Amino acid sequence: MDKSSHVVTPMILSKLQPNVGELLCDARECHSIVGALLYVCHTRPDITFSMNQVAQYMHARRQGHLVVVKRILRYLVSTLDYGLVLSPYGVNVKVVAFVYADWGGNPDDRKLIYGHCVFVGDNLVSWASKKQKTVSSSTMEVEYRSVDDATAKVTWVDVVLSDMGIVRQGCRLFGVITVVLWL
Repeated sequence: MDKSSHVVTPMILSKLQPNVGELLCDARECHSIVGALLYVCHTRPDITFSMNQVAQYMHARRQGHLVVVKRILRYLVSTLDYGLVLSPYGVNVKVVAFVYADWGGNPDDRKLIYGHCVFVGDNLVSWASKKQKTVSSSTMEVEYRSVDDATAKVTWVDVVLSDMGIVRQGCRLFGVITVVLWL
């Protein structure tokens, strides 16, 4: 992969499918690469969505899945200088969270995917994307679940800032349901 061409996106916008293409004869190498890339997601959140898509098919790895894994590697090689930038904060710091919920958006199993990201000032300090284990019966249940998850993270960030003696201007949570929290 050293001499492969560089790409500017980790994945082409296409839906991976569980039963399309040939099964890999020896999927150990592919499993090893996917496992290593899952650790890379901790410091490179830009590949998280692509890795989520690839990791869903670990049980029956196909040729098309390996192509996506190789594309992620080509993307990482071309973006070695990318990273998260933490900028200094002012006197009053805002804690803002954005929430997303997708009810039944996964066409394979109709389970919901929800997530959030938390900013302290202009700095992204926490993010998550989760796939629910069961199918929800309503969109409202999904929205409450995603807001609950994000609220817990915002509360944790607020406690950490308080322990550090940092004055906060307020905490806000934006998303499917708009909630304003003044802690």
